[in-house]
Parts: sequence; C-alpha cells; structure tokens
Amino acid sequence: MPLFSYAVKTFLKNPSRALRVFRVTRELQKYTVWKLYETLEVTGTLARLQEQPWWEFADKDFAKWVCEILVSNGCAEWNGDMVEVLSPPKPCSVTTPDVADMMPVINRAIALVPEILEKGEKPPLSKYRAEYAKTLGNLAHRLAIEVCIEETGLTELPQGAKVLNVPAEVGVATFALLELTRAHVLAVDPMLENVEALKKALKLTGGEERVIVLHAPPEKLTLPEKGDAVLMADAIPYLLNPRLTLMRVRENLSKEGFLAIYQCLYSGTGLTAFLPHYVFGAYKPPPKGDELRELLRQTGFRIVKWLEEQGIAVVRAEHA
Repeated sequence: MPLFSYAVKTFLKNPSRALRVFRVTRELQKYTVWKLYETLEVTGTLARLQEQPWWEFADKDFAKWVCEILVSNGCAEWNGDMVEVLSPPKPCSVTTPDVADMMPVINRAIALVPEILEKGEKPPLSKYRAEYAKTLGNLAHRLAIEVCIEETGLTELPQGAKVLNVPAEVGVATFALLELTRAHVLAVDPMLENVEALKKALKLTGGEERVIVLHAPPEKLTLPEKGDAVLMADAIPYLLNPRLTLMRVRENLSKEGFLAIYQCLYSGTGLTAFLPHYVFGAYKPPPKGDELRELLRQTGFRIVKWLEEQGIAVVRAEHA
C-alpha cells in the first residue's frame, strides 16, 4: 500500500496530511519530468537520444533509464533503441512548500544528467553531500518509510525488540523507527560521515538510549545477537553488493524475524523519483519488481507480503 493508497486509507483520520501526500507526489513527478525534458533539449542531449541508440552512451544503463522516463510519461516513444519525441511535458506550477524545497536539489541533479550520459562518471559524493542528504530526507521518502513500517508489522514488535536499519544512510528510517515503534535500533552504515552525523542528531534529540550506531560495511555484518527485524529503506541500489548484503542480513536475523523493505522500482513513478538518488549516491538504477523478487529468493527469503503501486514497493520477507 504505497503512497496513494496509504493516503486514501488515512484520509478520514487526517485529511490535510492525505491531501499533502497527493499534491507533493504529483508535483514532484511532474516537475522532475518537465525539468529533465527541458535540460535534455537545451543541451542537445534530446537530439542525440533520437539519433544514437542508448547503448552507445558512456553510461548506457542511465541512458536507457532516461529514455524510459520520457516514454513512460508520454513525451516520447521507442524507435528501436532510440526514442522519437512526441510532445514536451507542460511546465509544472509548484504550489507545495515541500516540492519548492526540493527544487534546487532536483535542478542540480538534472543539470548533471547530460554530462553523466556522455562521460559515464558521476560527481564525487563529497561535492554534493548536502544534496545527498536532502534527497534522502524529502517528504515522499519519509512517508514511504512510514508506510513500510506500518504495513510490514514493525509497529507490532514488542518493547525492546531489536531492529536493524541497513544501511542507515542519513538516519531518516532510524528516526521513523524511534517514533513509530517500541524497538531498539541498530543503525549500520558503511559511510563514516553518515555515522557521525546520525550520532550527533541522536544526541541532540535524546534518542541515544534506544539506538546503537555502527560503522561497518553491510556485506560483512556479523552481530553477537540476532535481530528481530531488519528495515531496508530504498537501499538496494545504494549497496555495493546487494546479494551478499541480503545474505548477511538473513544470517543476522532471528528464526522468527522478518525483513521489511521499501523500494523504488524501475517502473512508474519509481523511474523518476529515484533519478536524484542515482546522481547523488546510488550505485545503480532501481531494480525491476521481478529482479527484487528473484534477489530475495536467491538470498534465502520468501515473500509473505508484497504491496506495489506506481513503481513503489513495500515488502515483508521471512526465512525461506
């Protein structure tokens, strides 16, 4: 039950929040598509996408992804391995403060798209640390984490249960777990900057009693005690080795424990929503739904709940 269905479900309880979800999600999608098209056109990259197959670009997977965004939003259609432009998207009027707050980040991400396509290299994360944090802290991302926590059963864990947040990134999921569950949290991240920032934030907010922050590569994780659950929030493309990480996650999960995943997929709004993530830190595009299912199966999990809507998936998986 990702964002739209969740908003409908909670409308009577909190109509203003539900309407905010609708508006923010819609505007983020429309603005990103419009800005992407405009940038591709101005830089001449759109013309190249119509003359050159996607696999000839330096970052061929990203080139195909950009084409998929144009096609899925009605701006173009496939012409073999190239695209043929149909009509430009209408300019998007931004009316929500949340989207206005994200506009500078979206603009910076999209401004880098032509160069990434041509050179096959992304800018170092150290140069865009603020944009990375903002991308992972936007409203739509936070709401999707809340949906995942509620729909997978994390809120039903008893007081003192142990939940692993892997990777913790900038701490959005860790704080959501503190607010919505009674669990103790082990936040694991391979980036020292993330670990230090999260420790400072926890100290300022008084969350240190329930959270341990660990600086470690997730694919090498070994814990003295097994966890009751694991939360992975839009994490798969941020992992150097998703397969090995999920195997380690399963090994550190109790027999009765479960894995909760929220993940943008390579379809629908997931295509567009994840674009800034890729520019500012993710190693690869988001997975297709079938790829995520197969990855979980290969790493010893069985899916007991799969909610998918417009390219956003919420998943609960247990030991196979």
